[in-house]
Amino acid sequence: MISVIEGVRKRRNLNINMRIGVHTGKITSGIIGTVKYQFDIWSKDVDIANKMESCGSAGKVHITNKTKELLTKEYHLMPTNRGETEAQLQQYNLQTFLISPTYEYVNEHAPPETIQSKTSPRSSIFKKIKSLPSDMDRLQLSLRKSKRQTSLEEISEKTPETLSIIERGRNSADGIEMGADQAAYKRRYGSNPAKSSRVSERQALSGVKRRTAFMDNNIKRYVERTEAINKEMEVAIDEISFSKYRQFLKMEDIYSIFMLFKEKQLELEYIQAPDPLFKYSLASSFILILGIYFMQKVSLNEHKTMPFFIAAVSVNAILLPVAWTHFIWNRFVTNFIEKQIENRLVRCIVKISKKILESFCIRLFVYTLIVALASLCVIHKLLFNCIPSITEALDDFRNGTGREINSNLEKDEFQECLVSWQFTETYALLIVVTFVFLRMFIWIKFMYFLILWSFYVYSTIKLSHLQYMEDETINYRVDPILAHVFVTGVLTLALHLMDRQTDYMNRLDFLMNRKVRTEQEEANVLKHINEKLLNNILPEHVANIYLDVNREMHDLYYEEHYDVAVMFASLILDKELLNLPDKKFLAMMNEYISCFDTLTKGKEFTSIEKIKLAKWTYMAACGLKDKKGKELIEKHVTSSSLLTLLNFAEAMFKTLENVNKMRCQSTQLRVGICTGPVIAGVVGSRKPLYDIWGDAVNMASRMDSTGLVGHIQVMEKTAELIRRCGIECMYREEIIVKGVNGKVRTYFVKMDHTHSLVRSGIME
Repeated sequence: MISVIEGVRKRRNLNINMRIGVHTGKITSGIIGTVKYQFDIWSKDVDIANKMESCGSAGKVHITNKTKELLTKEYHLMPTNRGETEAQLQQYNLQTFLISPTYEYVNEHAPPETIQSKTSPRSSIFKKIKSLPSDMDRLQLSLRKSKRQTSLEEISEKTPETLSIIERGRNSADGIEMGADQAAYKRRYGSNPAKSSRVSERQALSGVKRRTAFMDNNIKRYVERTEAINKEMEVAIDEISFSKYRQFLKMEDIYSIFMLFKEKQLELEYIQAPDPLFKYSLASSFILILGIYFMQKVSLNEHKTMPFFIAAVSVNAILLPVAWTHFIWNRFVTNFIEKQIENRLVRCIVKISKKILESFCIRLFVYTLIVALASLCVIHKLLFNCIPSITEALDDFRNGTGREINSNLEKDEFQECLVSWQFTETYALLIVVTFVFLRMFIWIKFMYFLILWSFYVYSTIKLSHLQYMEDETINYRVDPILAHVFVTGVLTLALHLMDRQTDYMNRLDFLMNRKVRTEQEEANVLKHINEKLLNNILPEHVANIYLDVNREMHDLYYEEHYDVAVMFASLILDKELLNLPDKKFLAMMNEYISCFDTLTKGKEFTSIEKIKLAKWTYMAACGLKDKKGKELIEKHVTSSSLLTLLNFAEAMFKTLENVNKMRCQSTQLRVGICTGPVIAGVVGSRKPLYDIWGDAVNMASRMDSTGLVGHIQVMEKTAELIRRCGIECMYREEIIVKGVNGKVRTYFVKMDHTHSLVRSGIME
């Protein structure tokens, strides 16, 4: 780190340096608050390490004797007297040392020169980005266009139910590995400056790209999930079989013989799934019933319109319009009229139509009714005319009056009620009527197949001696009865096999759709988790920029804001609270911070942006929203932001007082506020952090650190703006502020005993 600063100082000719403090001891780690999740560590040893940094020397590493005991290599150590002069270190009886890096080490680890733009040396590092739309639905398409290769990894992230998870850690030590061989550096890069420059440029470019690795990984997780779904679908489609061995004997989720899902819940979902093809099946059955009627009309010598045909046609004529109403209304009517159906009759028909398509029980009833009516249309004459006549003739024959049978046959009486091949052909149409309802449960259809075929076989055998004796056959050696039974049996079996194939495809389609829905739900959950996590790290308008896949990977975000109100609010803890066990102490502090975070979610404080929590100092700002947003106004934005931040500070005082009463604590608050221009941006790659920089930030911090407990301290310029907002301020005194020449006039914002702002009632 020191070598990096050294290289930057030389290249940029800047007066910049770094001091480092290291201490070894116990820590308590965890997450504090509910907004802008921030992992942090706390303990007295952390405070010591912080003090070691503040009292160290520039360009050196300041360590304690506990850290020194753990060093395994030789370093250039120089004892100091900080352990005796600093009160915080003195109470722990610590000795301190400074580690100075050697000149060779600094040269060897000097960072490569960054690639500079032709126009400005800063343009290669920072690039101002306007707000870009966030469209997560284009992630997959954008990734395919760029032909990126990403590794697939399982994502098992879950949003934590509580954000105050406390962990215990021990012996956390920071160290700097030093003493690498200079000759190794020369062997690697050589002494050629041009070659070293090229290597440096490549390293710099890769370093810039790594800065946004965290954001890109969040986006890739969602994209990889959707890509995995597509790949699984492609594999499933490739494995779809129409006549393969696998389809009938080696199916993973379906019993091959019974054509049922192995999971009972899946079977119930499949059966109860809506059938969008049911209306087409009704139309097909209506046409087939008309075909049966015309076939009987042509084939039989005498054919009267039977009541079963009338009933079948009437039922279809009623059900067809009802079944199609919902489809026609959604497809054609609602495209032009987007409002509720006012006519009660039409509204009722649409609801019934929707119910028919969605309810399995209703579809089963309609299907059974259609098949029953169609069956009666086919077997009516056979059942009520032919079989009774044949039975009577056979009884007469058995009683010795055989001449009556011959006379009946000569009268061609059976030709009026039955023609053998006509009966077989109408039976075939009846089987097709049963088959055309493709999404009906396969074994219900098969049961109807068996019932109808059994009745057909029985009828054929019953009439065999009289009607089929001299009938046509498919082969002169084949008995006519066997020919009829064989043809109908083959047709029934063929339709059942086709039905199995159709049902197999429907079940496979159901499985694929169900799996796709599940994967899409998981991808959407992952997307929402990523968005939530990102929005808890970055402001919403900044998160949208990083969620945009069209953004260049090496583009960094920064933005200038000219009228921002910045606040630092420090919690001043009493000794009783500090002496609590670490876990109880952090639980108490988490309650304070969480209450402050809850305030930012209020409607009146939506423009407040929590920046970070530095130890127990709460940093927030107002006026950082996207410049295209509705919140940002014109020239009076400063007063608006400042007034909002003052109201937020007032709410913090009151919230703290309420928590103190409930927990019997005496924690106090000290606030400093300043206004002015700031620069906001995202820094870091592994743990990106949204932060703001500028004189307003520095002065707000100074107003807090030099302020008094229970007061809001501001500078004179800020006090003038506060008075314009109708809030009174009182002069404190001139104080010395770090970074400012001379003394600074400071003011306190007036508050009453309830910590409410004192308003003058005069606003400019």
